[in-house]
Amino acid sequence: MTVPEGGGTETMEFLVEIDIAVPADLPVEERERRYADEAAQGARLAADGVIQRIWRVPGTANNIGVWAASDASELHGHLASLPLFEFMTIRVRPLARHPLEAPDQHERGPARRKEDREHYR
Repeated sequence: MTVPEGGGTETMEFLVEIDIAVPADLPVEERERRYADEAAQGARLAADGVIQRIWRVPGTANNIGVWAASDASELHGHLASLPLFEFMTIRVRPLARHPLEAPDQHERGPARRKEDREHYR
């Protein structure tokens, strides 16, 4: 569990794997609208610190990410808020801190991403 910046409620981290299978017969207009709404909602969840890290599975619309929530019920609410939720197969694993993790690594969050990008230049 972690405590968000500025104090507040502890959060749990979850490894979330999402496979998306939008039906082929979904009208093009609805498909485009839902994908646009999905991107907007995903951006909101990331800005709110719910989606902490996310990776695309190459060649698919599927993704794997680290999400934060106070408990599994709150996580479910976040996942259910996604416009493509009804077309998703979602696997969730609660995470616990590993003793080998660097003491400050967990707290760095998004700053680590910048370091990662610069490391791989």
